[in-house]
Amino acid sequence: MEKKHYILCSSPSKELGEFLESFVSCLGSYQVEFAASLMDAIAKIHAYTPGLFICDPEYLDPGYDQLVNHVFSVLTPEKILLIQPDLQKMTAATDKKFHTLSDISNYAEIGKKIKGLLPLAAKKKKPEYASLLIADDESDLVDLLNDTFGDLGLEIHKAYDGKEALQVMKTGLCNLVILDLRMPNMSGDELIEMIESDPTLKKPKQLIILTASLGSTLNHVKTLGYPVLSKPMEMASIEETILKACKKHHLQLKK
Repeated sequence: MEKKHYILCSSPSKELGEFLESFVSCLGSYQVEFAASLMDAIAKIHAYTPGLFICDPEYLDPGYDQLVNHVFSVLTPEKILLIQPDLQKMTAATDKKFHTLSDISNYAEIGKKIKGLLPLAAKKKKPEYASLLIADDESDLVDLLNDTFGDLGLEIHKAYDGKEALQVMKTGLCNLVILDLRMPNMSGDELIEMIESDPTLKKPKQLIILTASLGSTLNHVKTLGYPVLSKPMEMASIEETILKACKKHHLQLKK
C-alpha cells in the first residue's frame, strides 16, 4: 500500500480548507488533516509528522511564543507555513526561517507556494498498468482469455509453451501471469522454479496457475502460495481472481 503523506492545517477559513482538499487530491500521495486547537495540532503533528503545517496563529491563539515553543520544537521551520502572522508579537520566532503567507484569497499563489514546499508534490507517482502474460498451449483458451482481459483494459502478452513464456518474462513487461502447468518445451512448474530461483527474472505481482493435475507437482506449487484454478475453469472465477490482483497491487486498467 502506498504510504500517505500529510498536510496539517489550522485555519478558520472554510474556503481555504476546501481549496486545500481539492488541491491536494491532485498531488498523489498527500492528504489533508485539520486541527482546531493548539493541543489538537500538537497531537496530530506527533501522529502524522506532516510534510507541511499550515497555521493561522490567531486561530490557535495560545500566545505567539507558546506556538513557537511547542510547534517549532517538533517540526523544522521549513515545514511550517504561517498565515498572516504578526511577526512583532512572535519574539521567540525572530531566528526561525519559517514561511509566511499574507494573502489567503489568492489561491493560485497558495497552490504555487504549497507545491514548492512539498518534496513529493512534483513527484506524483506514475500509475502502473496491468500487463498480463497468458501462457498455455491451448490456443483456443489463450484466445478466449486474450479477448476477455483485453476488453477489460489489460495489456496482453501470449505464449504457447514454457520457453516462449520465459522470453516474455525476461522483458520484465508483465506484472500478472496466467500459467498452465503442462506445456511443451518447458513445463509450467519448471518455469516457476526459475522464477523462484533466478534473481535476474522480475517476479510478477500475481501468478495464477491453471492445471488439470492433482499430483505432487500441484501440491508443491500450492506451498508457494500461488492461487490454483482447475481446468476446465469458469471464466467468472479467473476474471475475479485477476481483477482482485489488480486492486490489491494498484494496477490500472487502460479503459
